[in-house]
Amino acid sequence: MADVHDSPQETAMLREILLAIKEESGYDPAASRIEKIERRYVAASDGGLVFRQLAARWCLIAATDKGGSFEDVASRFRAACEAGFADPHSEMAVLVEFAEACRVFGRWEEGLRVLALARERLPRWGSSARRRRKSRSSGSGVGWRMARRTERRVVTLAERTSVVSDRSARS
Repeated sequence: MADVHDSPQETAMLREILLAIKEESGYDPAASRIEKIERRYVAASDGGLVFRQLAARWCLIAATDKGGSFEDVASRFRAACEAGFADPHSEMAVLVEFAEACRVFGRWEEGLRVLALARERLPRWGSSARRRRKSRSSGSGVGWRMARRTERRVVTLAERTSVVSDRSARS
C-alpha cells in the first residue's frame, strides 16, 4: 500500500504544519498558520484536494491538542469530513479523534454516534484491505491488521464512554 504522503510537496507541507503546531502555544494561532500553509500549497498546485484534506485533519488535531473549544473541535471535524479522506485510515483517525474529544468535553451521545459510524465502516475497510493483500503476491496485510486494531480501540472507547455515560445518567 502506498504511503498517504507520497509527494515531496505533501511531505514539505506536513513538516511545516508540524512545526506550526509545535511552535504555537494555542489553538487559534496554530490553526491560522495551518490555514496560511494550506492556501500557499493549494495555490501552487492543480486542484489541491490532498492539501486541503491534510490541512483539515491537522486543524482538527490542533483544536484538540491546543485547547480549542468544543465548538472549534466540532467545526474542524465537519471541515475534515467535508474535505474527504485520502484513505480509510485517515477517516478512521478523524472519527476516533472526534469521538475522544466528545468524551473529554462530556458530549457522550455525540461521541457514541461517531463511534457507531466508525464501527459500521470497519468491515468494509477490512474486506477491501484483505482483497488488496490477496491481489499482491508480496502483500503484508498491514491495512487489514490496522483496521482490526482500530476496531478494537473503537470498541474499547465506546465501552468506556458508555460506562461513564451510564454512570453520569444515574447521578
